[in-house]
Amino acid sequence: MRDARDAEDTRLLEGGEIDLLLAGWYETIAGFCIAKMRGPVGEDVAQAVCERLWKELKAGRHRDGRIPFRVVVYAVSRWVCRGWYEPGWQENALFDLDGAAPRRERAGRRRGDARAVRRHAGAR
Repeated sequence: MRDARDAEDTRLLEGGEIDLLLAGWYETIAGFCIAKMRGPVGEDVAQAVCERLWKELKAGRHRDGRIPFRVVVYAVSRWVCRGWYEPGWQENALFDLDGAAPRRERAGRRRGDARAVRRHAGAR
């Protein structure tokens, strides 16, 4: 059974207004996750749900309209709540996507490079 909310969600999806779509669902997602996780960690889970939905929508998923967006929201919310305490779901795994930036060193200026030290001292 489709309702007015489904029509609005479809309109926003077709218009590519993902930010407005997720903003309209955020309170529902946060309430669900806080209740399911039984505490304030639910706010972190809700953020992860929104991030996942954002990525999926940007990639073009869920735009065909076969499944109402409200069903997708609750399915993703349940899935993230169930997997939150599994290894790999901590914040560092979610937000440190590409690791630390490689350290850049200038040639001849590495620690322990005796020739560089001698050259630098002799240049004065």
